[in-house]
Amino acid sequence: MATKKNRRRGVVLSPIGQQKIEHARRHLEKTENAGDRFTIEELSERSQLSLATMTKVLAARLGVDKQTLELVFVAFGLQMERADYHQPEHHEESAEIHLDSPATQVIDWGEAIDVSMFYGRDSEITTLTTWIQQDNCRLIALLGMGGIGKTALSVKIAQQLLQTARPFEFIVWRSLRNATPLESLLVDIIQVLSCQQENLASLPIPALLNRLLHYLRSHRCLLVLDNCEAILQSGEFAGVYRQDYEAYGELFRQVGEISHQSCLVLTSREKPQTIANLEGITLPVRSIALTGLPLDDSDRLFEAIGLSSSSSIDRHKLMSVYAGNPLALKIVATSIREIFDGDVDAFLSAETTVFNGIRRLLDQQYQRLMPIEQQVMTWLAIDRDWVTLAQLQADIVPAVTTQQLMEALESLSRRSLIEQKNARFTQQPVVMEYMTEQLINQICAEITNSQLSTLNSQLFNTYALTQTTVEEYVRESQIRLILQPIARYLRERFRSIEELERQMGQILELVRRSEITGSSYGAGNAIGLIQALQLNLTDYNFTELTIRQACFQNTPLHRVNLSRAHLIDCRFAEPVAEPSSSAVNASGELLAFGGHDGIVQMWQASTGQLSFAVQAHTTFILALTFSPDGKTLVSSSIGGGIKFWDAHTGNCQRTWEKGGIWTLAYSPDGRLLAAGLSDRDNSIYIWDVQTEECFKILLGHTAPVCGIAFAPHLIDDRQLLVTVGQDCVVKIWDLESGDCLRTLTEHTGQIWSVCFHPDGDRFATCSFDLSIKIWDVATGACLQTLWGHAKEVSRVRFSPDGHLLASASSDRTARLWDIETGKCLKVLQGHLEPVWAIEFTTGYVGSAARSDRRVDSSIARQVFVSIGVDRAMRFWDVSHLYRDHPFSIDPASISGHCLKTIQGCGTGIRALAIHPDGLLFASGGMSESIDLWDLGDRSDPYQPSEPTGKCLQKLTVRDSNTWTIAFHPQGKLLASGHMNGEMRIWEVESGKCLHNLTTNYSYMIQCCRFSPQGDLIGCIGSTEPIIRFWDSQTGECWRTICLEAESYIFGLDFHPQGRYFVTAGHDDRIRWWDMSSGECFRSQAGNEGHVWAIAFHPQGHLFASIGGSPDVKIWDAESGECLRLLAGHTGNLGAISFSPDGSILASGRSDRTIRLWDVLTGECLHVFEGHTSGVTSVGFTSSHMLASASFDGTIRLWDVQTGKCLNLFRPDRLYEGTNIAGITGLTDGEIATLKSLGAIDLLEPQGKIFDR
Repeated sequence: MATKKNRRRGVVLSPIGQQKIEHARRHLEKTENAGDRFTIEELSERSQLSLATMTKVLAARLGVDKQTLELVFVAFGLQMERADYHQPEHHEESAEIHLDSPATQVIDWGEAIDVSMFYGRDSEITTLTTWIQQDNCRLIALLGMGGIGKTALSVKIAQQLLQTARPFEFIVWRSLRNATPLESLLVDIIQVLSCQQENLASLPIPALLNRLLHYLRSHRCLLVLDNCEAILQSGEFAGVYRQDYEAYGELFRQVGEISHQSCLVLTSREKPQTIANLEGITLPVRSIALTGLPLDDSDRLFEAIGLSSSSSIDRHKLMSVYAGNPLALKIVATSIREIFDGDVDAFLSAETTVFNGIRRLLDQQYQRLMPIEQQVMTWLAIDRDWVTLAQLQADIVPAVTTQQLMEALESLSRRSLIEQKNARFTQQPVVMEYMTEQLINQICAEITNSQLSTLNSQLFNTYALTQTTVEEYVRESQIRLILQPIARYLRERFRSIEELERQMGQILELVRRSEITGSSYGAGNAIGLIQALQLNLTDYNFTELTIRQACFQNTPLHRVNLSRAHLIDCRFAEPVAEPSSSAVNASGELLAFGGHDGIVQMWQASTGQLSFAVQAHTTFILALTFSPDGKTLVSSSIGGGIKFWDAHTGNCQRTWEKGGIWTLAYSPDGRLLAAGLSDRDNSIYIWDVQTEECFKILLGHTAPVCGIAFAPHLIDDRQLLVTVGQDCVVKIWDLESGDCLRTLTEHTGQIWSVCFHPDGDRFATCSFDLSIKIWDVATGACLQTLWGHAKEVSRVRFSPDGHLLASASSDRTARLWDIETGKCLKVLQGHLEPVWAIEFTTGYVGSAARSDRRVDSSIARQVFVSIGVDRAMRFWDVSHLYRDHPFSIDPASISGHCLKTIQGCGTGIRALAIHPDGLLFASGGMSESIDLWDLGDRSDPYQPSEPTGKCLQKLTVRDSNTWTIAFHPQGKLLASGHMNGEMRIWEVESGKCLHNLTTNYSYMIQCCRFSPQGDLIGCIGSTEPIIRFWDSQTGECWRTICLEAESYIFGLDFHPQGRYFVTAGHDDRIRWWDMSSGECFRSQAGNEGHVWAIAFHPQGHLFASIGGSPDVKIWDAESGECLRLLAGHTGNLGAISFSPDGSILASGRSDRTIRLWDVLTGECLHVFEGHTSGVTSVGFTSSHMLASASFDGTIRLWDVQTGKCLNLFRPDRLYEGTNIAGITGLTDGEIATLKSLGAIDLLEPQGKIFDR
């Protein structure tokens, strides 16, 4: 029958169009509607469309004519492009009406196996094809015992459905062999189905299921999930889901019950309960049980396993005994060939055990293995991926020779127990699962029976349950599938925390007794189990133990004794900076990062090792750049100064005394250096690198310049320079003449990054308007606009080969884009905070033994690095293949696997607040807690050598740092603002969080303050010109005020009488606002450059400000006149506070000092020195005492009269009190890092071994 074409009516918004409309809507709501959402009625009036039509347009489900869509774009001040709309999907129920085949299919095979050697299954393929193509089955289960061929059949049927009359637009094949959590699986699949356009950060599983069903309805998709038995509970009735995997049942239920035009095929050794409840002969949910291959299909199989010469009678007997199971036949074929010389009849006569399942067969085979073969089989199950001979040899304890290992691998290969490809080895899923269960069961028996007396014969000491030397995604699987099941067993066996701690103490003591070599895994395994059981490691004693493959990156080790311990392949937190800038040298071998604390770090990309760290500046390093030859690194700070560093030694070669600088760039020949200055003119200076002479000054930007890029070669015989800034414009300059050739205004938000394509014909920019644009440098034309990020895009980088563009965003993701098609190829997720620095590097990051796990060595290794505000440095595999022609990247070839994570740990304190009674203060910063300190307990206030203040309480803040805190005027509540844009209200007495406010700020809360009456809390975000007020009792938003200018707001304070409040920010304006009306009634110039903080005098007639210039200013609150200019500080950033009686003003700066000023005379009374990093906050506890906080991780209490430091308060650092005296296996740099995080070097008399 001739097929009919489906007639599609009208057009709908594409995901790109929806993103553009949503962003424009948000922008207009901020500028025209005080940040409140437009109602559908208001949108209808704006567009002059009916309510019904406007609703239809925004829903993007039913088509409208193109002219209607154009009216909507015009209403939002946008121009509609072809990528903003497409025809709606329309699924016809009749099987006789087919959609046209899509122009291209998206096929992602994941880890699908090679099925070029496929045996039979014709009837099953026919049945499955009918169910999928004609009966429109939505959910199909392929069931059967391990090794029966389910995986091969799932791949074969997917291949055959590629070229059918009713093809699938998307085919996605995934293995659940490593028990992938449902959330991770859904994000992965939805990203493929949305062509990487969806932003799924933080979406709960129900929302992810809704998005998946959306794509299954709107597109024809074939999804295959292999090895579903991995998510089912063993030892229970068939089909019961494992703990924490019950949501898979909801996935299967919704896919099976809800109408859509797609199909999900799953394979499993047992039928999930959901399938059993939904299936039926004529229903859209069905299952097929695979039995063994029939004799008719055995010819190719017997040829493959080397038994082609056997008679048909012998084949029939063998097929009958082993139920036609291909894997079982492959395994026993080895014995038939090698022991019985291919005589099947002799083999069958000698066998006494009848085959009754693959597990029984594997039991038999395992018992016949030599000890070294059993070791290799266990290690392959632990490694969980393709590994080399060298990797296996490094794992095995006690050590074996290369010859022994090669012989074992050859033997296992002949037995068909392992897979081999390109000198790498792994196991089939059924074999890997069997070996994993063997390992878990034996480990559980050992550690509960305390049978750890002999190292060489006990698994707990000779196998690592998890490894630090594997790639990150493998380690996550080891934790999920090996470590956590053992921990669950222990929780069930030992019900209380006390019992678990007692058992772990016994295990550690037995490890110590049995440790007869220096390479045991026992102590590392015990530590891993303690972590998995969420027990506290505080006060544990590991003295003189060998600790191997332990990960302490996020684990507090307070007062842990590691003295004389020997460490092998252990990982600790690293000194990763909270990034404010980054750079990579031309060869991609060196990575430089600049932090908020003024420290420059240099990392080796090939090893992930820190080369050096230097205190380069006193505050935010906003700019780093390498010289073209890679020998010199240049850094600059918003606080001023340009420094030149030897990129290999870290020695400072010279310093230029300049003002605050936002960005730097070298010219391609290395002769010139360009900088965007933090001055009133927003100027761009270009200097001769050798002479420091100013070559050119470029003027034209109306806000700070945040990005500069030189064209890599001449364009029309001219050297061009591109600059971008917070004024939302892109400028192209002729360097020689200084003329601005073009000003590009398509972006609607601040632009923070620009980079040139290696060919020099294009450049890319990214903006806070959520978009990325690629421009033609010669014409200034916008070639492409890339949408996908949900929050501000802060960085863009081209790959060295020019085929990929990477972007970083506040939405906590990095994205990879195909620059030819504009499609998002991969969304890289894992950061807990905004991603701020990204770079492409060369080489693989890891230990020598773990150089490269990929089987397909034809793909050149390409590595991408991202660093987030969470201080995690993540290395990603972004290697890629091309299809059709060299400029079309195959998205499925990019694994996006996280190869390694280097986790940093911050100690800085950013926020300080004094309780109204002066006997308590709160501090917050880079740790995940807010600490409440007792000021009333000071036994000897004049002995400040050790902290003496008590930490009364810790308010736990998960997954975010604290940037600002404030007490209620009566002291009963505490407000805190965090890096993730959240604000919380706490009850001080109980420590309970009363409200967790979703502020809609995309980045950190810069400042929060209670009103004088305490009924309101005012807060400001760091990246949006919006002030919000919240009811402190109910947590409801009371008012939103939007500034007209796109300007950061840094400071906010209420007048003591509450009639008005004042704000200040980076545009150097101080604005006065009426509390009743919310209107700005005065705007005046503040400190030069920008204003960091403002504070009212207790009586309200004065206020003070501290800003970009070193000076502090005191102002008349009525007239706005500057009364005093207080000079003496040299740093940038700053904090100020008046004493309770108003006679003294305290100021702290990034120059590490605190100054006290006489308010009446302006005289500097004291300069307090002692902090080793910039001062972030100051506050008077009384008229006689002042508290100060610093990035150095301490709070100091000062006597105002004498200037003496009375107390030193320090929250426990990650490794506070960890004794590392005599420790071995760490470098000098690693030991220094541990000490910076609280470790001590203290040799003590040896006491009781595991006394806690």
